Amino acid sequence: MTSFELTASRVSVADEIASLLRQRIMMGELRPGTLLRQDELASQFGASRTPLREALQRLAQDGLVRMDRRGATVVSISLDDLVELYDMRAVLEAMVARHVASRITDSQLDELSAILEALDKSDGERWIELNRTFHNRTYEISGRPQWIEMIRSLGLRADVYISLVGVPARRESAALEHQEILSALRARDSERAGQAVAAHLQTTVLTASGLADNAQAHH
Repeated sequence: MTSFELTASRVSVADEIASLLRQRIMMGELRPGTLLRQDELASQFGASRTPLREALQRLAQDGLVRMDRRGATVVSISLDDLVELYDMRAVLEAMVARHVASRITDSQLDELSAILEALDKSDGERWIELNRTFHNRTYEISGRPQWIEMIRSLGLRADVYISLVGVPARRESAALEHQEILSALRARDSERAGQAVAAHLQTTVLTASGLADNAQAHH
C-alpha cells in the first residue's frame, strides 16, 4: 500500500468515526460535558489513535466538542449561547438568501419546490433530513463556499441544543415559512428573501426559548 492509499484510508476512517460521534451527540447519547476518552473510543471503533484524533479535531472545528488538556469534551450550550448562534445565523443566512434570489434559475426553483413537496409528506427523522436539505440546497445556489461552510458549522452547533431541548416539529408553521422563502426567491425579491429566512430562524429560537423556560419552571 502506498503512502497516498494509507492517507486516504485513514481519512476515510476518520470521516466515519466523526460521523458516528456526531450522530450520537445529536441524538443525545453523548450528553454535554461528557469526556470522550480516546482509549475507550479507540476500543469501541477498533481504530488507532491517529484517525480518532483527526475525527475529534473535526468535531471541534464544527463546535461540537471542546479540546483541552483533559482531552475532548462534548460542548455544553446554554440558552444564551443558542440565542447568540441564531443572531449570527440570521445575519449570515439572510445575506446569503438575498444573494441567492438574485441568481436562482427556474430549474433550481423547481428543485426546491420538489424538496418542499416531499417535506410536507414526511415526518420524524425524514422531516428533519429534508428540512436540512431544503436549506442547504438553497444556500448552495449562492456559489459562496465559505459562507456555506460557516452556515453549516453554526447550524450543527445550534442543532445540539435544539435536539436536547426537544423542539417539536413545527410542521404547519414551518411549511408556511418555507413557502414564503420559496415565493420570495421565485419573485427574485432579495430583500423579501432575506427577511423570510431571518423570520424563520427567529421563530425556531423563540420556540426553543419558550420550551426551555417552561422546563425550568417545572423543576
